[in-house]
Amino acid sequence: MWGENTIYAKKPDGKLNIYNSFFRNTQNGLRLGGNTEVRNCVSIKNAQHPTSTWSGGSLQKGVNVEGTDSANPSAGINSYDGTLTIADSDFNHRYSDPTCRAPISGRIPCERINVQNTRISYESTKLNEHAIHMLEGRMDDGTPANLTYLQLKNVQVRNDHESVYGIYIGQTPDNWGTVSGTISGTDLQTNSSFVSD
Repeated sequence: MWGENTIYAKKPDGKLNIYNSFFRNTQNGLRLGGNTEVRNCVSIKNAQHPTSTWSGGSLQKGVNVEGTDSANPSAGINSYDGTLTIADSDFNHRYSDPTCRAPISGRIPCERINVQNTRISYESTKLNEHAIHMLEGRMDDGTPANLTYLQLKNVQVRNDHESVYGIYIGQTPDNWGTVSGTISGTDLQTNSSFVSD
């Protein structure tokens, strides 16, 4: 009944590596915090997927950054500190339904986010779910989850959503890494003054 998360691992205090994995039409995506590496993975959303028995709802996400918990080493919890790296990966999220959500989102970003050598193709009917987006969120104790560093290196985005962006930076990082790649498609490119078409 509660089997709604592909991988729910946003809280561990320690290094997590997810390598060489394939996710197709799975629920809710990878819910991750800092100090995590996703490398050589593929996420495809192209058909209906299971719904949660307890709610009847469903979400098809890619990587969802959730820096919700500050450091608590005695409990083995720390979802904010550290870098989340997404590298050498492909996201093809083109199921035309509101259940199909963002390939990479930071609703409550962790400390540092590094996306590199990654391809995204996105189309959905869900509003305000941009192909890549970083929002201003707060941790569970009310502390702002400040994004201190963001890199988008050799990132290829195709956005065919008629009303959302290829890249949306709602929270500007304190420091930028390399920003390079291509934003293309039939619709909106970016709202960021730093990231250009």
